[in-house]
Amino acid sequence: MWIWLWLEYGQDDSLALRIKNTDGEIKQYFVKPISLEEIFRVNKSLNKNKDALVSYKYTTKYNTGIIEINSFGGGFTEFRKFLESTFSQIKKDKVSNLIVDIRKNKGGNSGLGDILLDYLTNKKFRQFEEYKEKVSVQAGNLQKIQQNIPKAKAQIGSIVSNTVSFTQPKDNPLRFKGQKFVLTGRTTYS
Repeated sequence: MWIWLWLEYGQDDSLALRIKNTDGEIKQYFVKPISLEEIFRVNKSLNKNKDALVSYKYTTKYNTGIIEINSFGGGFTEFRKFLESTFSQIKKDKVSNLIVDIRKNKGGNSGLGDILLDYLTNKKFRQFEEYKEKVSVQAGNLQKIQQNIPKAKAQIGSIVSNTVSFTQPKDNPLRFKGQKFVLTGRTTYS
């Protein structure tokens, strides 16, 4: 994906691709990259069908609820509404077992994962300990980073390490207290 190349090598007006065909002939093509705005626009349009992103079903035979989350790319408000409705139903049905299926989850905003974890545990948690961020004008993060670290370190092109503290879940009357299982797969990115 262009964004990852851009983060590593910087912005350019085009990508030069060398492709070898089945006859062994190498041809060079120039491809115009897409902007961050275009990436966000495409992701937003892909996430419009909320039914495909999250779902809940209940099986009485095993007294088990199954939450399927195929993306953490939706909005906070919609995800909170889904979880509140789902966990209200789980409580009403007195579900004993809960499966969270993220096998098809391609990733997204880790903040949505934090919201989900608030329904699953009362213990402190964090999804990761540290992340690195490349300072860039295009990503719009220079001003944010400069607020947190000395300006001398926050130069365009520099890599800044950020540590993540533990989150203490708030009291949640809908928190699930039964058996929990998480299904992951080769395409799980969150």
